[in-house]
Amino acid sequence: MNNQLHLLRELVSLKHPVGTFSITSGKGGVGKTVLSILLSLFIAERGYKVLLVDGDVGLANANVMLGIFPDKNLYHLAVGEAVVEEVVIDTPFGFKLLPAGNGIRDLLDMSYEMRKRVALELVKLDGMFDYVIVDTAAGIGDEVFMFTLSCQEVVVVVTPEPTSVVDAYSLIKILYREFGKLRVNVILNKSSDTFPFDMLQRMVESFLPQVKLDLIGVVPSLDRIGFMVVSQDFSSFRLLSDKFDLIISKILDEDRFMRVKGGIGRLALGFLRYRPKRGNYGI
Repeated sequence: MNNQLHLLRELVSLKHPVGTFSITSGKGGVGKTVLSILLSLFIAERGYKVLLVDGDVGLANANVMLGIFPDKNLYHLAVGEAVVEEVVIDTPFGFKLLPAGNGIRDLLDMSYEMRKRVALELVKLDGMFDYVIVDTAAGIGDEVFMFTLSCQEVVVVVTPEPTSVVDAYSLIKILYREFGKLRVNVILNKSSDTFPFDMLQRMVESFLPQVKLDLIGVVPSLDRIGFMVVSQDFSSFRLLSDKFDLIISKILDEDRFMRVKGGIGRLALGFLRYRPKRGNYGI
């Protein structure tokens, strides 16, 4: 009870505006984690303080892609073996990372006490960052919705594969029908035109007319991206900044992606709202 009251007091006292958004997808293999890293890098290069949260709690790989192997991660936060200052780490690219665990089943079924510890630690981040980007797991698992609904905005990554478009539609359908999400941002990855978005848009207009899709950018398929990922040479990605100018401009446009007071609190509350049983997300 004392911890609960302490958390509520902390949440009420949060004052600093922060933009929070999740990067998610219905299908795996769409380049979601690479895009999360690149968006973090390019926003940080604009002079903003950025935190990338690895929300793939069971199979974390953001740190692996970055060539970083931390001693502590989200699991140590959840079990009380570390504080958030010890878990959030620097990257060589101007932003910070909160790594998740890899192959730790307890993170997929966190007890209330574990989630409460994480929430109490997350509120300490108020004022430390301008933007928090959460790279979720792929699919429609409970932890995906925990992170997605804890953020102010959601960005769904779609590729030209028909399976990617259909799975993205399924994700958007659940976000609307179960959680009332009325606006979803879309990034097309590995695409030469907007056709995949047009197809997704037609599906949404036909069956989910209340939902508004906003295409915030198209990233072309580039062979050198794969090479850079394999070689972990993310510094070379700065050469691709022009491909992301439009996306970054839209994210930094506060009429689209608002920076709101209490954004960190909303992220923290997401851990308390989360229930492993699907469909029960209320405190």
